[in-house]
Formats: sequence, C-alpha cells, structure tokens
Amino acid sequence: MNKVESYCDENFSGNYGISQNPDTKDYILVFSQDYLKQYCKVCYNKYEFEWCKTCQMNILKSNFANWTSGNRNINSFIQKMQSKINKPGDIIFEWIPYNNFINVKEIEGNCLITTIWKNAPFYYDISKKEWTRVSYEKTCLRNIYNSQYLTDKLLNEVESYLLDYENERQRYNESKKCQNYGVSQNPYTKNYILVFDIKYIQFYCEKCGNKYENSYSKWCQACQINYFKNNFTNWTSGNEKIDDLIQEEQLKYGGHGHGTVFEWIPYNMINPLWKYHMRRL
Repeated sequence: MNKVESYCDENFSGNYGISQNPDTKDYILVFSQDYLKQYCKVCYNKYEFEWCKTCQMNILKSNFANWTSGNRNINSFIQKMQSKINKPGDIIFEWIPYNNFINVKEIEGNCLITTIWKNAPFYYDISKKEWTRVSYEKTCLRNIYNSQYLTDKLLNEVESYLLDYENERQRYNESKKCQNYGVSQNPYTKNYILVFDIKYIQFYCEKCGNKYENSYSKWCQACQINYFKNNFTNWTSGNEKIDDLIQEEQLKYGGHGHGTVFEWIPYNMINPLWKYHMRRL
C-alpha cells in the first residue's frame, strides 16, 4: 500500500482511482491524461518538460555500440561527458567523424579553424519528444596539438578547455548560444580536435587558442608579445642597453588593444611640425 500511495501525488489533481486486470489480477492505478505530462510512461519517474533523464541516459548507453573514435580513452571521455546531461536543452557531446565537416577554413599555424558541420548538432526536440539534428551548423574546431598519443595529462587538458568555455558562457550569460559539441580527429595529422559552436572564436584567439584579454577588441597578449619578439631583429638603437630597455618595456605592454607601444624612434622620423616633448638624457 505504501507503494500505491507513493504513486498518488497529493499535488496532482488527476488521481481517479484503482482498478484490476481480470486476466493478470494486477491492480491498476487510474489517472487523467495529464499524468503523462509529469511522469515518464516508460519508467514512471517524475520529470519536467516530458523529458526523463533516466530514460535518456539508457538511450545513450544503448547507442555506445553504434559509434567509436577508435580510441578507448576517447570513447570513455565522451561517454563521461554524455552522462552529464541534466535537462532537455543540453546538447549531446559526441564523436564526430572528420568527414562530416565541409568548407574547412584552415590557416597553417592557427589553433582554431572555422567550418560547417553537415549533421549538427544533436538536441532534444521537446515538441516531438525525440532527439534530432540541425544540419549545416557553423562550428569552430580547436586543434589539440601533439595529441596523437593520448595521456591522462592531455585528457585533463582537453577537459579544462571545455570547462573554461563553460565558465566563459556563464560569465557572458550565453549558455543557450554557446555549446561544446564533441571530439573529432584530423585524419592527416592524427591530432584530436574539440568541436565548439562558432561563438568560440569571439572569446579565444584564432592563432594560439588562448583566451582573449579583451574579447571585444580581440586582444591576445601572448600573440602580441610574440609579435614584438619576432620584430626585435628588425630594429636597433645602436646601443645594447637601450635595446634591452625598449624590449623590456614592449614585453610588459598590456594595453588590451589600447594605448601606445614603447619603441625606438629614428630621429629622422620625428616631424618637426608635430608637437612632441623631447627630453635630453
């Protein structure tokens, strides 16, 4: 009787009564049709939005045999990410074959790549009560360099990228627009690739993959410092100590896309018509 009482939700007004199957002799609880809006018709667990986490997890687990990355560690990682779904709006993190990408715009040396995912992404359609896809989605691929041979350290690094983007999404209140889609692998380099929505390139540098210091101006301090370093051989004051001073000041530059860069200025580049204050050293 306790079990029967547990099924009769006191907050649900459609508890009609009890009947009995004459053939099996099993007792039956009778509810209004609205019962199915609050309780799963497969496992009878209570749910919201007619979406049952228990049943959805069982569907994902039963589908494990239908895909593989070819790497046991990657498979386990994807399965772990899939187990984190908690609501119907969550995108399913998955293995994405590289041939599902078209118009791959790859620039040599760049960490981030833009492309179109033909069969993307996997999401739950509440009105149809089923998983479906939106075809031809613009996406951003992040190269994981030297990942041909996976280690636990490398997998932790991969997970940190996903978590960092999760935090960035929440920071800018972009949770419904920014998504982690899954993992793929470049068939030529054998490097693994993380697949994000196209908004990823608004927060992370296309060249090095570091988070922008300023996402509005797309200011990447690491790339700017590398630019200064690579340019050191293109100028000299003629005095080693002066050169060292200028280089030191340039490497401290943190203008976030604003301000001026301290530099060596040849005297003949100073226009006498411009207003400067020059101080003799």
